[in-house]
Amino acid sequence: EMCIRDRRRVRGKKMLETISQYLTSSDGRVVWEVFEKSLALNNFFHFLSWWWQIDLLVGPTGLQPLKTQKDFLNRLFGPKLEQNFPKIKHLENYSTASVLSTLCLLGCLATLFLILRSHTFLWFLVLILNYIIYRSGSPFILQMEPMLVEVSFLMFVLSPTRNTPKILLFVFRWFIFRMMLSAGLVKWFGSNKWRNLTAMSVHYYTQPLPNPLSYYFHHVPEILQKFSVAASLFIEGPLCFLVFGNWACRTLSFLGFSSLMILINLSGSYGYLGTTTIALSIPLLEDWMFPHFVSNLIDLSDPSFGIWDRVLTISGSIIAVFYVIVTLCPLIDCIKYPVRSKFLLSLIHISEPTRQA
Repeated sequence: EMCIRDRRRVRGKKMLETISQYLTSSDGRVVWEVFEKSLALNNFFHFLSWWWQIDLLVGPTGLQPLKTQKDFLNRLFGPKLEQNFPKIKHLENYSTASVLSTLCLLGCLATLFLILRSHTFLWFLVLILNYIIYRSGSPFILQMEPMLVEVSFLMFVLSPTRNTPKILLFVFRWFIFRMMLSAGLVKWFGSNKWRNLTAMSVHYYTQPLPNPLSYYFHHVPEILQKFSVAASLFIEGPLCFLVFGNWACRTLSFLGFSSLMILINLSGSYGYLGTTTIALSIPLLEDWMFPHFVSNLIDLSDPSFGIWDRVLTISGSIIAVFYVIVTLCPLIDCIKYPVRSKFLLSLIHISEPTRQA
């Protein structure tokens, strides 16, 4: 019995050492740095585009105007804010002119600093500013804004664990898997036109923002339109599961996702949806796939892991597991499966802000 116990202890120690070595490995640090800089650059263009148009859309004289700072706060926090804090009535005398554009410029500045040097506080600032744009620009919000809010939140929460890139890369691989698969499930279970491969016959002139090339995409031969529907369903369906495979499988997923986003942006005016999705697919790659000059710019020396670093690693692992469990629920909701469990219904309600499709 003593020998059996000793063997179990040795196996347990070896398992813990293997897990610790895996989590604290520097593999993936180049991918993470490139991913973080790309994400910051996408957020820069996001804030820049909103700075250019936010006053025309929701400014004091915009299409859906927020004339006073009280209106601005009510849209941010809901109409009950005034009931709980009656003093905000005094803000009726203050205009929102230049306030919204100033916040967008602040976002541009924060993301430029993030490109130069990462910092958790800067990601927190980007999260707050993205949320402000998401709430205040609600009549004109598309898929990108809630997606960037969720990504900014993940970057803020997980960036302190940057010395353990394995955890970070796993979370964002799960993110891109869930995002692409949910888009495919919504298509498959949402309309018969996707199932019978005829969706593209009406897609190009019924999409939210057709562009000049949409006309030519609409008039391609019917066989090509059916092939494009089948390819879209394949990329946003079975191909998503290769995200959890080896480097070759993940690279194939990256190429499929990137090709689909390029075609979507060519056939419609979807702004930075394509570039943001491609940036979110970077965690699928490997360090050796980047040129040497990129890795030379990154400090690849093994960091020292003290008690605080181990606490952050454990905390990041717990957050990653909780995030995967919570965000699994919208996928169940996408397939229109009747959920009767009160526990699952409560999780679906909690995960409502993470729904991308």
